[in-house]
Amino acid sequence: MKRRRAGDSADGLREQSQESAVPVQARRRKTHVYVVSHTVEAVVHLCSLGVLTAAGCEIGSVHAVEYPRHVYDAVLFNNEVYILKIRWKELYPYVTEFVLLESNWTFTGLPKPYVFSSVRDEFKFLEARLTYGQVPGRFRKGENPFVEEAYQRLALDYLLKQAGIQ
Repeated sequence: MKRRRAGDSADGLREQSQESAVPVQARRRKTHVYVVSHTVEAVVHLCSLGVLTAAGCEIGSVHAVEYPRHVYDAVLFNNEVYILKIRWKELYPYVTEFVLLESNWTFTGLPKPYVFSSVRDEFKFLEARLTYGQVPGRFRKGENPFVEEAYQRLALDYLLKQAGIQ
């Protein structure tokens, strides 16, 4: 048995205060619209259902996108090939450009080989969307590991610009 919260009506819709943008009758017609609020997500949802007019859709600067969005996935790579493969196979339909930066040093100053270049054949499915870069480590003995991480993240920012991010 499903529990009802205080304020829920018999059909499962949550009743709203009088300043609600959409009358209860309109919400009941659209049974999957439970709560009306003035958050951007709710406004976008109500506009897509046709409940709000075009003027109402301007609440919170919500408007139709006239150009395609680009999604970038940027990764500082250590040696987690299996995890990277799972991540990229899951994100492949949604990501425009994959960006990977690899160093020959860990953040803590330990030397390591460049792993990705040796397993790049496993990622042929996204080769056209891949921007790959290598950065030599610059770790100094006794230095805070966060300094090396910041250095690599700055290099990743540069690589993102090369990949086309604006």
